[in-house]
Amino acid sequence: MDFEFFFSELKSPEWLEPLAEERVFDKPYPPVEEQDLISFPIWPPSRYLARMAGQAPDKVVELALRIPETENVRIHEDLSDAALAMPADIAQRIIPKAIGWAKSKYQLRLADRLGKLISHLARGGQAEKALDLAKALLELHQEQKEPMEGSEGEKYLYPPEPKSVLSDWNYEQILKKHIPDLVKETDRGR
Repeated sequence: MDFEFFFSELKSPEWLEPLAEERVFDKPYPPVEEQDLISFPIWPPSRYLARMAGQAPDKVVELALRIPETENVRIHEDLSDAALAMPADIAQRIIPKAIGWAKSKYQLRLADRLGKLISHLARGGQAEKALDLAKALLELHQEQKEPMEGSEGEKYLYPPEPKSVLSDWNYEQILKKHIPDLVKETDRGR
């Protein structure tokens, strides 16, 4: 039976434990690099976890935390979807991993999901964890440009430019759509 088809047909969380015993969740697909291109293959076990998170959140978060680190952003997206389907008090357990994902230079649709996770956690009474994730996702670093050379050979330095791993558009969307929930819930806790 085809691996992908098998996982797409699973509709019950009853398979979580037997698959864990077979160590199916221990071998995430890595990114595939060919020449100057990189692709991120879909990993059926993480898709299954995302689908089962609403039905068996405790077991799904336990398995998600056991998945070895990977650079495959599609797996990060699936696990973010899983966290969004869980109650916030359970989803908050995945935040240490999500903080690492937030620093990835390959965001695809991950930034949007992590932004939604900030809102989900904040509205679910987990404002501290939401704040931790927001700090990681919105972190800025300095990008120093090459010095410019003047007409007589002198060097002029440009001031450093703040840079994020997110696109400007994603950064703006998170600030507009999800940070207000965090601010509102943080103010409420005072």
